[in-house]
Amino acid sequence: MYLKSKYDDTDIDKISQKETKTLELNAKELYHESGWYLEAGETYRFYVVEKKPLYDRNIPSPGVGGFNSAFPKSWIKRFIMKLFEPFRRRPHDNWLALVGGVKAENESIKQINVKSDNFFLIENETEIKVHTSGEFICFFNDVKFMYYNNKGSVSITIQKV
Repeated sequence: MYLKSKYDDTDIDKISQKETKTLELNAKELYHESGWYLEAGETYRFYVVEKKPLYDRNIPSPGVGGFNSAFPKSWIKRFIMKLFEPFRRRPHDNWLALVGGVKAENESIKQINVKSDNFFLIENETEIKVHTSGEFICFFNDVKFMYYNNKGSVSITIQKV
C-alpha cells in the first residue's frame, strides 16, 4: 500500500506483514530516506549486511555497531576522536554506529531530532517497536561536516513482525 507524503509528491510505502524491503546505505550520506512508512505500536525487524567495509577516514569500523574513540591504534587519532565526540549527531553513541528512526509525519528532514526516542541503534539484527508513525530514515553516526571522508556500504532489510 502506498501513502502520499504530505510534503512532496513522493510515495511512502507502508510495510505489510511477512513482506520485506531492502535499502542500500552509503556511509557518506548524511541521511537515508527509505520511503518506508512505519506505524506506531507496530514491531519491525531490521537485518543488516555489510557490503563494503565501513571506514571513518582510514579507521576501519568493526561493523554497524561502530567503534568508540579508544579503538584507533594511533594515540593522535584517539585524541582527535575523543575531542570531537560531543559534536557527533548522537554524542553518546559510537562513531559510525548505524542509527535508525522515524521521521514523524509533521517533520521535515531538517526538523528531526536524532537524539529523541524516535531514534535507535541498529545492529546486525534488531527488533524495535516504534512509538511514532512516519517514514523510516537512518544514518551512520558522525560529525555532520565529516561525512565526506566515510567509506563503505551496507544493505538493510526491514520486516514487520
